[in-house]
Amino acid sequence: MNAKKGTLIIAILLLFSLLVNNLRNSAILAQAVKTPTDPNLKVAFIGDTGYGDNARAVLNLIKNEGADMVLHQGDMSYGSENIEDAINWHSLMVGILGSDYPYFGSMGNHDDEAWIALGGYQDLLEVQATKAGAKCSGNYGINSICTYRGLEFILSEGGNSGFTSDDENEQYIRDQFDDSSHLWKICAWHHNQSEMQVGGKESSTGWGVYEACRETGAIIATAHEHSYSRTKTLTNMTNQTVDTAHHPVDSVGVPQNPDNLIVSTGRTFAFVSGIGGKNIRDQERCWPYDYPYGCSFEWARIVTTNQEGTDYGALFITFNVDGMPNTASGEFKTIKGDVLDSFTITTGTSEPISKEFELYIPVVGSFQGHDLGPFEPVEVLTGGYEARCRRCNQSAWVGDSRLMYSLLGEKCRKARHR
Repeated sequence: MNAKKGTLIIAILLLFSLLVNNLRNSAILAQAVKTPTDPNLKVAFIGDTGYGDNARAVLNLIKNEGADMVLHQGDMSYGSENIEDAINWHSLMVGILGSDYPYFGSMGNHDDEAWIALGGYQDLLEVQATKAGAKCSGNYGINSICTYRGLEFILSEGGNSGFTSDDENEQYIRDQFDDSSHLWKICAWHHNQSEMQVGGKESSTGWGVYEACRETGAIIATAHEHSYSRTKTLTNMTNQTVDTAHHPVDSVGVPQNPDNLIVSTGRTFAFVSGIGGKNIRDQERCWPYDYPYGCSFEWARIVTTNQEGTDYGALFITFNVDGMPNTASGEFKTIKGDVLDSFTITTGTSEPISKEFELYIPVVGSFQGHDLGPFEPVEVLTGGYEARCRRCNQSAWVGDSRLMYSLLGEKCRKARHR
């Protein structure tokens, strides 16, 4: 009798364990399903334009490149209290791209009074967004969130305007992005911290907004300094800590693979795209002028008057490239057609584990500094998964999909998957 009771208890415990495991895995999978962007969604990032001939050339570049939308990180023109400047800038933009073109903007320090004025930048751009079919909420361009064709982005004033505080800006980002269901997210604002640009700008946003975007897995787009610069993948913005698991260091300590980026919870990259037309400035920090540059080797590319071929231009990032929802490609192109920066970005998702349910689980993980890439599922089991890595042909089975990567990593430590 005691043996039968013992067997029954064990059976009940096993069933309970399977039930709990299934519930946990269902929750993991539910969290992993993310809304992708439309295929090959091409976004142009610019800032600090004015509305002269150089700005006109950049807008024509955007049109000729076939960009699907623009994110403008502030300083549309340089008459902050002059509503006529806002109207003149808008007339130039509409004349080239159209009155219903999806053009989105954040407030810059040279836009501030004309931003909130009746008929100013905020009113003009909100109408533009509505005509384009975007969904936006909040105080547009100051602390607002929009979605357009699957891309989710925050348009923030980013500091130094007096309309909001640094703490309010940080909290707004966390409130919007903590439970985001979107695969790609962008934080867009005008200003910088001094360490997040290579010119002479002083810190004006606080680190909270940068860290909030990193922790929620959002790309950080800024302007303000009139140059172009892009970091490698960072795991700490405050200290400019490079993700050396993804960018392994060489024999002299320089993190490699500068043009291959990862964006996921806890790591991202930041860029300044501020040569949209006003003027171009020099490099005042992180010398030398050539890669791998200085400071903490955090910079992947710098474009100022100190580098050859520098000219006005825009950063273009294409999301959901060629049917791969978790992949994006970027390039900075000048008005002369020269490509001065080119890179790829990968998020932490993709690869269906079941064609029947089209569920997704992460394909980027880490084990003792070993980067793990895509795997091919061979069987979906009750309470767990079995997966065989396409790169090294090793397999693993665990109840928790996240632990699978650790086991695969332990089996194939000598292989670095990309």
